[in-house]
Amino acid sequence: MYKPLPRCATMFGLVIDDFVALSRVPRRSFVAGESEGASGADKMQAAYEEVKLIPNKKKAFRDELQASFWGADLDGEEGIVKGSLKRAIPLAGLILRLVRAGHCCGNVMQIILGSVISLFLFRRRFLALLDACFESYRGTAMDEIYVLSGRCKSDPLMIAVLMPLAATNLRAAAPDVVAASDASNWGEAGIYCNISPMIGRELMRHSLRKSVWTKLLSPSRALLKAYGELPEDEELPEGEEPYKTNALWTLLAESLTYRLPFARERRGRRHINIGEVRGVLRTEKLLGLRKPSRRILLGADSEVALGALTKARSSSTAINEELCRSLPWMIALDSYLDLMYYNTSSNRADDPTRGKEVGGATRALPQWHELEKG
Repeated sequence: MYKPLPRCATMFGLVIDDFVALSRVPRRSFVAGESEGASGADKMQAAYEEVKLIPNKKKAFRDELQASFWGADLDGEEGIVKGSLKRAIPLAGLILRLVRAGHCCGNVMQIILGSVISLFLFRRRFLALLDACFESYRGTAMDEIYVLSGRCKSDPLMIAVLMPLAATNLRAAAPDVVAASDASNWGEAGIYCNISPMIGRELMRHSLRKSVWTKLLSPSRALLKAYGELPEDEELPEGEEPYKTNALWTLLAESLTYRLPFARERRGRRHINIGEVRGVLRTEKLLGLRKPSRRILLGADSEVALGALTKARSSSTAINEELCRSLPWMIALDSYLDLMYYNTSSNRADDPTRGKEVGGATRALPQWHELEKG
């Protein structure tokens, strides 16, 4: 469940006793009943019967272009997978009734949020919208009725509206760039390098799968991080397992010739982790504007930022606000982030003076403080 998708055209999955075979086949040559997945399903059904497990033949199907299974709706023709509409439509009606009533209790809110999470996992960054709803019943008894605040009414309305958009586009183009971003006490910057989509498709399989610590660093550690003096093994609290880079990510960080799409000076005071999240999101936006509806490979050296972006929400309200601000253009550009962890010493976004590709050559860039503001 936590490993990369297989490289082959046919995949098999089993959740409890629900067996599903998925096959990618050419649209023009598709003939029902002849795919490798259909053949595999027939063999599995025969194996079930051989060991006296009786399959439900009424639920069985072969070579359907649209199907519902494992709580998801998959449209193979459009290449879209999303949460089951059988769950989403009643849930949206329940949310609207809740907002109209203006009151709730912890038990009911937990059930609603659990159902929303199961739908939003297909577009994980929508989870950042749940912050106010989680806070609404914190510190109260689970059966205690409380009045919904203004945000606890507006956010559920946005959640109900966004449910149809909580979908993954399986046909989003494979990554054709490797990007990186970083932040310092001066500001944020992002870099990128073009690569072959064939290589990008393979690199995508090795991106981060789970989050680590998602809270903001303490003021003392944030100050050290801003000046690049915080050791990587001290970025997380004691007992937390940190990210570990690998030889592949180090090779990408150090060996490619990157271009610099932006370097922005910070305006006012901001926490270093907020700057790191902003750097990632701005790089994602700029690359998405160049070519919408694609996946973007991006490396960063902030474990807090990577953890929050991988989980797609944070226990920090400030980080969640940054994630929420990115939702409009993430939806409009249909972009998807695949993240990698770079060591600080390897991350070339940490120092744009290491070079910028111009007409096939490499020339030195001015220092960060000399780059155009904004």
